[in-house]
Amino acid sequence: MTRSDFRSICTALAFVAVTLGEKQSPQVMGDRKKIIAYAELIEAFCKDNSFSDDTEAKRIDAAIDRHIKELRTDNETTLPEDKAALIKLYDRLQQRKSRRSALYLTMSAEELADIVLKHMDEEIDDAGTMS
Repeated sequence: MTRSDFRSICTALAFVAVTLGEKQSPQVMGDRKKIIAYAELIEAFCKDNSFSDDTEAKRIDAAIDRHIKELRTDNETTLPEDKAALIKLYDRLQQRKSRRSALYLTMSAEELADIVLKHMDEEIDDAGTMS
């Protein structure tokens, strides 16, 4: 999915979510202020729910590579202290580890789809136990 595709989906989903909340579309309401408010809500939704782009992944990879280099040369490194940054590093390292294993390269599309569905089911189950 390209960034443009994602923005289109965000806009469509946000529009539907906001208008369903009012039970009518902005055209029916005819209120310019509400249309502007919807546009602001849509923009906020898309900003808060955006996927990391390649630039973000490259930035995180550069930080990981710097920490690895420090560990190799100095046997120590200083990780960021904020949890959000540590989560980004952890998530990216997990992704890189998964890609290194290359197990998915030997799987058929059907086998890979089964694993993806299994992980999605786990997400659903985990969300249910957390709420």
